[in-house]
This record gives sequence, C-alpha cells and structure tokens, in this order.
Amino acid sequence: MNRNQGILLILWLMSINIGAAQDELRTITLKIQPLAVFNPFQNAVMLHSDIPLHRSWGLDVGLGAIFDSYDKAPNKGETNRGIKARTGIKYYYNQSSDRRRYISIYYKYTYTENNHIIVLDRQGGQYRETTMNLRKINQQRLTFRVGSERFIFQNDNVFIEPFWGLGLMWSTLSDAPIPPDATILDDNYQGSLFGITPERFPDVVFGVFVGWATKKRI
Repeated sequence: MNRNQGILLILWLMSINIGAAQDELRTITLKIQPLAVFNPFQNAVMLHSDIPLHRSWGLDVGLGAIFDSYDKAPNKGETNRGIKARTGIKYYYNQSSDRRRYISIYYKYTYTENNHIIVLDRQGGQYRETTMNLRKINQQRLTFRVGSERFIFQNDNVFIEPFWGLGLMWSTLSDAPIPPDATILDDNYQGSLFGITPERFPDVVFGVFVGWATKKRI
C-alpha cells in the first residue's frame, strides 16, 4: 500500500465514523411520564425531550404544568397549579442496538400557587373566620439519576425508560398577608411529606418514561 492509498483509507474510515455520529446526532426523542398524572402529591403533565450532543452525551429538557394535588388541595375550592421546567446532561456509558444505559445530573425548577383553606382567630378571639389563603412555592432540585432507554419494537422508535435518582430539594414559601387582628388557628396546607420542613430535604426520584425516537438508531 503506497502513501496515497493509506491516506485514502484513513479518510474513508473517518468518513464512516463521522457519518455514524451524524446519524446518532439526529436521534431526538420525545417522552412523557404517564404515572405523574396520578401522583397524589402533585398531578402534572410534562413533555420531555432528549437532544443528542455527541455519541455519548445528550441534553435532557422538559416543560410541563401542574394542575392539581390530592395532598395539598383535598377540599372543595382548593387549588394547586403551577409550572415546572427541567434541564440536564446525560452520559451514555453503555449502548447497544436496543438499549442505552446512562447516568445524568439535572436541575429542575417548579413554581406553584396553592390556594388553600385556613382558619383565623379574629379580634382577640371574639370570632373565627374560615377563608382561603394563597401560598406561592418556589422549588428547586439538583439530582443525580441513572436509567436505561429500552427500545421495544422492531422499528426501533418506541422505547421505555425506567430511572431512579437521589438529590437535594430546596423550597421557599410565601403566604398572602392576613388581617392585622388575625392569627392562624388551622392551616390545611401540608408543606411537605411526613411533616419534614420544606426548606431543604433529600429528593428521591423514580419512575418510567414512555417515548418515541424521531429517527431509527444505529
């Protein structure tokens, strides 16, 4: 093999690798987490997407809406609504024709307005008043997660993605002001699970995504 033939061989091998990378970079996914709709602590619908950055790296983004909460708005007239957004980086450490395993880190922001019942003691105990109070919750999470995308049909487009993770969640709460002569006797809102203070506590996540890839994977 002469020098020119060697150069042509190297260029040909490089073109194969570049072509494969370009095919994988065009593999964008759309996915949802169906069980989130029935989450008793926060009923939500969220659309997620994986955007490839490289053969082994991807961007995971999501945007959704919170429309109810059996836990924080159980009574008639109470509401719990908001928005949530997420972004993260995935590293695919093991890939095959029908599965991609990954580790990731992501940041999630949630803003919720909770309109809930409170009971006030008015004018030094002369009477009690039951009314609604608006609480605004800003919540942030930073979470490490592991998961696996498993393509389940022969066309290699539909997949399921079980995952679990552990991180930290922190929140800030602000309540609408109450009359100066009032004190709160009963606040129906529960700030977090099992009475843990909502400012900062561990975040444990697990679930399953169902998704569709926009192009057949290699």
